Parts: sequence; structure tokens; C-alpha cells
Amino acid sequence: MDWKTFWTILVVGVGLVVVQGLSAHFDNRFSRRELDKAGITNSWSFLQHGGMWADVFIISPIVAYALSKYQLDIYSWWGIGTFIVSIVLTLAMIEFYRRRGIAMGDHCTHDGKTTFAGWIHGLYALAAIWVCLEIYLELIAPVVSKQDIVIFSLLLTPFFYLGVAKFSERWVFSAQDKWQVVALTIGVWAIAVIRLVRAM
Repeated sequence: MDWKTFWTILVVGVGLVVVQGLSAHFDNRFSRRELDKAGITNSWSFLQHGGMWADVFIISPIVAYALSKYQLDIYSWWGIGTFIVSIVLTLAMIEFYRRRGIAMGDHCTHDGKTTFAGWIHGLYALAAIWVCLEIYLELIAPVVSKQDIVIFSLLLTPFFYLGVAKFSERWVFSAQDKWQVVALTIGVWAIAVIRLVRAM
């Protein structure tokens, strides 16, 4: 494991979350206090968004660890394909959340628009999705160890919930949120089990 790479990528990942926080502050959406002061009632703040905390404590360490220990496939057709798929998924998510944010926005999207913070979050998500796709599709070299597959899957499980959760008594865990969490969790563990069985 290359510790210099680990710390560099971790700092960059957390730095992208910090940039989102600063952007949210200039948009009066960093904290509940800023929302209240600006008279904004149809938005979650940056600090209320579970995904931001998960990005700092789960996703950034996963990506930093993976890239400090394994080599991405960036030259083969599979590697290029996963990058293109990651772009498409990211753009689809940005549009999905933009539409959903019309009624109840957050620091990434509100009033029918994706904010600067939202585009930074999209860049962050693109990198995370690409790395995770390469891990689970066995494109990283050397082959990801069984222990790491289990660790990544264990860490991603709470992330799927935190990605939709809002730290507020007003937040309701909707049916759509539940389906998203369940589908992603089952998907990751199904692939992990297949990987583990094949490695036996």
C-alpha cells in the first residue's frame, strides 16, 4: 500500500466535500441556521445531508485505500467502458436529483437548478462510482482480496442509507428512498458473494 497516494487522495476527496460546504455557505444552505435566517423553508442544509458525512468518513477512505493498493484499468475497452458508464450514471443522478429538488432541495440542487456544489458533488460521485465499478467488476490489478471485498461491502452498506438520509426530525424515509437503499445494498452484496465464491 502506498501511503503517500492514500493521504493525497484522501485529502483531495475530503477537500471536494469542503468545497461543497463553502459553496453551500455562499448559497445560504450550509446549516439549518443559515436556511432559517434566509427564510428558506423548502431545503435541507449541507450539514443535514447524511451523504456529505458519508463522503468524508466512508467514500473518501474507500477510494483512497483502493487507489493506494490497486491499479485501475484505464486503457482497456472495459476500463474505458466503466468510465463512460460512470459518466452516464452520474449525469442521470444529477438530473434525477435536480427534478426531485424542485419541491424540496438541498445544497446541491434547488429551484430546478443544479448548484455549483451539486456539480462538485457530481465530480466526486463520478470518481467514486468509477472506482467501485472497477473493484466489483474485477478490473483492478492485482485482483482485489476477499478481505477487501468484504470490507468495501460492509462500508458501502451504511453509505447507501446515509446517502438519502437527512438529519432532521422533518425528514421522512420515503418508499423511493427505501427501494434505492435496498436495491443498492442487495446489488453490492450479490456481486460480493459471487466474487467470494469464485475466489474459493
